[in-house]
This record gives sequence, structure tokens and C-alpha cells, in this order.
Amino acid sequence: MLRNYFNIALRTLRQQRVYSLINVVGLALSVSSALLLFLYVTDELSYDRYHERANRIYRVAMDVNVGGEKREVAVAPAALAPTLATDYTDAEQYAIVRPINDFNIVDGSETFAQADVFYASTTVFDVFTYPLITGDPQTALQEPNSIVINQRMADCYFPAQEALGQTIRGESNANYRVTGVMQNVTGNGHFTPQALVSIWDKEKITSWGDWNWANYVLLTPSATPQSFREALSGVYDAHLAERAAEMSGSIDFVIQPLTDIHFYSRRDFELRVNDGNMSYIYTFSVIALLLVLIACINYMNLATARSVRRAKEVGVRKALGSLRSQLVGQFLVESYLIVGVAVLLGIGLAALLLPSFNQFTQKTIRFDAFATPTVLGGMIIFALTLGLIAGGYPAFFLSRFKPAKVLKGGHFGERTAGFTLRQALVVFQFAVSIM
Repeated sequence: MLRNYFNIALRTLRQQRVYSLINVVGLALSVSSALLLFLYVTDELSYDRYHERANRIYRVAMDVNVGGEKREVAVAPAALAPTLATDYTDAEQYAIVRPINDFNIVDGSETFAQADVFYASTTVFDVFTYPLITGDPQTALQEPNSIVINQRMADCYFPAQEALGQTIRGESNANYRVTGVMQNVTGNGHFTPQALVSIWDKEKITSWGDWNWANYVLLTPSATPQSFREALSGVYDAHLAERAAEMSGSIDFVIQPLTDIHFYSRRDFELRVNDGNMSYIYTFSVIALLLVLIACINYMNLATARSVRRAKEVGVRKALGSLRSQLVGQFLVESYLIVGVAVLLGIGLAALLLPSFNQFTQKTIRFDAFATPTVLGGMIIFALTLGLIAGGYPAFFLSRFKPAKVLKGGHFGERTAGFTLRQALVVFQFAVSIM
């Protein structure tokens, strides 16, 4: 039966090439546009989510008010996170990080400026997901002047040889011993290190006077933001209240979920400029939905508009004993055939436009992200839903025709209701386009 439906659908679409072309092109354009917007939204929402325990990682920032001047900063005292990990039972681990702004590497007679290099505590690998290819994450940053580099740096500075144990010479004659090579960070993040350097002075993690460190805390699964705030209040009273009084000001701790930093944090001393905007996410998601909806309405309008041509076909089939369910199935198969071709063309068009789209949005989105089982499954569900939405109403509308009236050439359906619905759909279609 299904094969018969498919053959009839192919024959019908070949006979009505212009109609088929309009529907396929319209749906393909909407699918490709929606797909590119989906790529953008997915890329934005992926920030810092590649960390395995991202939902339990919080950064502690500060609102500092001194002399009536308030500053919102992304940093805090170096001792804050270590103290929380020691005294606060719901803190599973901590990490403190500080950027090295001018990290220059001397290679022979040449000097190279290396970006995205950070001082980091030995516990950084316990909080963030930076898998090491070689080296021990528990000991890699314990010794002074130790450095963990990514695979890209290893290939650049130590081609065709093992990087572990090698020495990197800094511009100030400081020598750093490579104690680990980590995988390149391919995901988006509010900071994506290419190299991590051990903290030169272990007393830094006990200092309440050095306010230049990004403090991160990994909470236990049972911890709550409210209990975390209460712990921070206790730490403030014990270590910073007296200093705030001396400055005739106030210090307020602010906890930031790791996955919110890209969208909501615009503080001084950020590790990287955060330009995420949730309003773009909502706007582009709605636009993608409306683009597909417009194409579906276009398909529905064209299908119902050509109902006169299909009326006799329906009448003859019903007169010969076809059930309404069989006719519905036939029209849905036609819809799914058009949608299937359109989706494939839309994916191909999106692939062709992706380089220009990346240039326009200043992103580096890779199309192979769609090779994951989750995305492929989502695309199949999307195509099935799209076929049902686009072909559902025409299928049930056309299958209602009464054979006696159709074959006599009379009124064959609820023409007034159908015409009114088409008018409403056309008005909605134009309104959305203008919007």
C-alpha cells in the first residue's frame, strides 16, 4: 500500500511540476534559513557547557562600593575559593585563574606572543574539563614554572617530538617545564586556555589582599545557591568586613552560574569580553519558527487552491471504494515526499551559505555538528512534524469531498469555510512577512 502511495505521489508531482517546484523551493529556503539560525542559537547556548559538571560550577564576583563609587568586578581575593572549599561543606572543589596578559615565547631568534595563557591553581583540572593527552592532572601544576600546553602549541613548538618534559623559554628568561599536554578546547567558553601555568607563589591562595583572581567553586550535587550565599556571608564577616569598614565602603559577593556568564556578565576584569545576548536567542528562535510556518502556510494554500483539480480524482476514488483514511494517507505521502526533498535541499543550501554566515556573525560554526545522533534524530523528527503540519490540513480537506456532488459537477466541499480559512492564512502570512 505504501509503495502504491509513493508511486502515485511521484506521478502526481511530475505532472504538476510548477506546483511541486514552488513548494520545494519555498520549503527549502525556509529550512535553510531556519537551520542557520538554529546553528547560531545552538552555538550561543553551548558556551561553557562542554565542562562535564558545568551545572555545578559557580564563579564568585564582587560589587565593590568605595567612596560612593560602585564597581562590578569579575574578580575576588585569591584566598576566597580555597577558603570556601575548606570551610564550606557543600563546596566539593575550587579553582582560581588569572590571565597572563603578555606571555611571549622565545624560540631561537624569534619571539612569539602567545594568547590565552593563564595562571591556574593545581585543582583546575578537578573543576573544569580539560582532558590531558599526556601528563598527570593531579601533579601537572604543583611545581613552580610548570606549564600545561594544548596540542596546538605542542605541534607548533615541538613538531615531530614529545612535548612532555621539554622547556619553553619566556621573554624574561623564565623557563617553563612542560608537565602536560591537554586537548585543544573546541567548545565555546568565557575563557578557553591554550596554556595553564602554575602559580609562582603558593602563598597566593592564602592572600586576602590580592583581588585579581577569578574564583570558581564546584558545588556538591545537594548544594543550593541559597546555602552558598549564606556561606559567602560568613566568609565576608570573617575576612573582609573589617577591610570594607576601613575603606568606608562595602563589598557584596555575587555568585554566577558558569553557563550564565557569557550572556549576563558585563563586569570589569572579565577574562574575555562576554557579548552574549539572550534576546537574540529568543528573537532568532521565533524567526526560525515563523519562517518554517510561512512555508507551511504557503504549501497549505497552494494545495487547497488546487482542490478543484483534485476533486474529480477524489470523487472517482471514493466511488470505487477508497476509504477516507486511504485518501488522507495518499495526500500525506505527497506532503512528506515534497518535505523530504525540501529538507535535503535546505541542508545543502545551509552548508553552502555557512561560510558567509560565519563571516557575517563573526563565528566559527562547523557544519559537522549535525553529525551527532541527537541532531540527526532531531532533524528526522523535524521533517516528520513539518510534513504533518504542511500536509495535514490539505489531506483532511481534500478527503472530505463528496463523490456524488463532485461527479455531478456541483458544489463538492465546504467551500465557504475553506475559502475563509485560506484568507486568514494569507493575511497571517503577509503580516508575519511584514513584521
